[in-house]
Amino acid sequence: MPWSMSNVNKVLRELDQRHAVAESLEGTPREVRTEPDAIPGHEWFWRILAVLLFIALAWVGWVYYQIYPRRIVTDLGIAAGERARQNALRSPETTVATPPAAEPAVASATVSTTELAGLRLAESIVTPITESAPPQQNELTPATVERAEAEFRRGAALLQQGRMSEAESRFALAIVLDPTHERARQALAARLVEQRQFEDARRLLQEGLRINPRQQQFAIALARIYIERADYPTALDVLNAARNDVQPSAEYDAVLGSVLSRMGRDREAVEAYRAALRVSPDYGGAWLGLGVSLENLDRRAEAGDAYRRALASGSLTADVKQYAEQKVRALR
Repeated sequence: MPWSMSNVNKVLRELDQRHAVAESLEGTPREVRTEPDAIPGHEWFWRILAVLLFIALAWVGWVYYQIYPRRIVTDLGIAAGERARQNALRSPETTVATPPAAEPAVASATVSTTELAGLRLAESIVTPITESAPPQQNELTPATVERAEAEFRRGAALLQQGRMSEAESRFALAIVLDPTHERARQALAARLVEQRQFEDARRLLQEGLRINPRQQQFAIALARIYIERADYPTALDVLNAARNDVQPSAEYDAVLGSVLSRMGRDREAVEAYRAALRVSPDYGGAWLGLGVSLENLDRRAEAGDAYRRALASGSLTADVKQYAEQKVRALR
């Protein structure tokens, strides 16, 4: 059948439609919808939360550090505070306590001077002293004397708290205000001896003896410093000078016996130790020193008895006690 113009037009329209459909399916780029960018709000929220948490933890740690009970003093300072507290209970107005000096070691062949006396180097300073009036009238004003006493008491309170450096400063200030304040001088000298600052302690004690030669405790402490230096002649001079117009004490005679024994003068040392024991029959250190001097004089039986009496006193340190026990066995 011959195609009419209408048929041709119909075919063309169909082709145009097919072409449009194909082009729409294959040739025309498809519309691509892009997703909007993720909203950053959530990420910043977590970052801020982390920073705040870190700050909170840091603050909690700082608070814990501030309130945590830390040791602010050494065992030595704690012992000093406890000793001061106990002494204050016994004699609150006249006692100042200081920490103990290191215990001496006992050798098998020889014993140090402080061991022979059964004493520590600073014991004479630790022993409470009562201030004695110096020979010359104190020319200080009452206000100055009162202020020195106040500084001393502040130092004693600080010492009880284990605040050693601050206590030393108060004691030193009390001495500057009133050089005749013997308890402040005693306390500061004891601190210096405990720290083995022997030269500073020596000067402090010598000044105290120049002010008041009758202060026997200062003389004993000063003699012990010279004994520590093995300067026995000077130690003996100090002790002899302190004997003038003063009734010797058991401690004085025990230290004197130690010096004489070290100088090889054991016969005189025996007399000094016996003088100490007449005043204090249970003085273990004096019995020990007597035993050493008697043994040096080859009076073995008497020496063994003296060592046994030293042990019976119950006042010897562990090392010195061991030494005395060895002597008792050797002299049987």
